[in-house]
Amino acid sequence: MGKSTFEADRQRLIDCYRAGAPPEGEESNKDSGEAIRNLILKTERLRHCVTEPGGDRDRVDAQTIATLKNPDPLGHKHSIGEAAFRRLATDPESGAEYVDAYDTERRSKQSQIAQKERPRGRDSITRKIEGIMSKETSKLPAKVVGIKLAEDADIEFIEDKYRHKDGSTLQARNLDSRVWDAWNRISKRI
Repeated sequence: MGKSTFEADRQRLIDCYRAGAPPEGEESNKDSGEAIRNLILKTERLRHCVTEPGGDRDRVDAQTIATLKNPDPLGHKHSIGEAAFRRLATDPESGAEYVDAYDTERRSKQSQIAQKERPRGRDSITRKIEGIMSKETSKLPAKVVGIKLAEDADIEFIEDKYRHKDGSTLQARNLDSRVWDAWNRISKRI
């Protein structure tokens, strides 16, 4: 068997697994874990060119299960995969639950990171807009904010652009969206 045959057979197995999988949410963790374990076993059988039942296939299956139970050679970078594989080898349902729990935890951490405020990510004109907006109790129209920006000693209004002395610029047509964004950020803080 050549490499292209292995890749084609592997892809066929993956497609069969996906096609046979029930809709999301209806599959139990046990079914999912067993399907993943069977996919790994079938992939290893193809890799070792032993698809027919017999002693060779049993030996490959035993080696694969042993590797799943003790994947220490993978190293520290694969610790999550290692734990999932150990659980898949002994209890497929537990392995699938472990992967789901890890996925949920990782997504919540990413969500928390994405929600953090990044004050240095805004230019000096945007910080001035936020300063003007935070002093007011109600939302100011963009024109009023524009007038207050033009009155600031550090900002000049030239050719439909607000220019700060540090070099940052803001087109007058974009002032509405900057004011709206600043209002949203201030509202979240309150």
